[in-house]
Amino acid sequence: MRCLALFLLVILSISGFSQDNEQYILPKFNQLDLKTGLSNLNVSSIIQDDLGYIWISTARGINRYDGTSFIHYFYSNEESKLYNDMVFTLFKNHEGNIFCSSSGVNMFDVKKEKMYRLGTHHGTFVDFIDYGKNTYGISQLSGLCIFDPNRRTFEKLPDIQNDLILLNLCADSASGIWGKSDDHQFLVNYNP
Repeated sequence: MRCLALFLLVILSISGFSQDNEQYILPKFNQLDLKTGLSNLNVSSIIQDDLGYIWISTARGINRYDGTSFIHYFYSNEESKLYNDMVFTLFKNHEGNIFCSSSGVNMFDVKKEKMYRLGTHHGTFVDFIDYGKNTYGISQLSGLCIFDPNRRTFEKLPDIQNDLILLNLCADSASGIWGKSDDHQFLVNYNP
């Protein structure tokens, strides 16, 4: 008799749970891979722009995904192409432009739908951040740099040492830009 009661309790519990679960819609996941148009499976960064496009940096360029298909951006010697196909970091700044770090920095101007090369004299950038109305980047050769939109270049900040590499940048409106040293020994605060 106890077995029958336990059996009925289990059956009623399962049927009760299944009725409750029917009201929930399970999320649908799509897999993006080489067959669906992704240029490479080695993904280093993913962001979404203000128009809803998903930008994916890979070991073989950048992929812009609209939910159904991809537009690819690859390396070429042309001035309007990537410096290198191996793209490490993507960042959307306060104006909606996409910054791409490889062996140099590219910027995709979303209003003009055009890619620009921003210069290689600072080397690879490891992180970007907006503070106020400015975009800042951390270069492996020059430390903290500020973006000059009129000249489309990053300029080294003179009061920051060249070999200071910061990671995990964040900004606080009251105290400026924060980052940790790449050797994890200290925090740095820059308040322009």
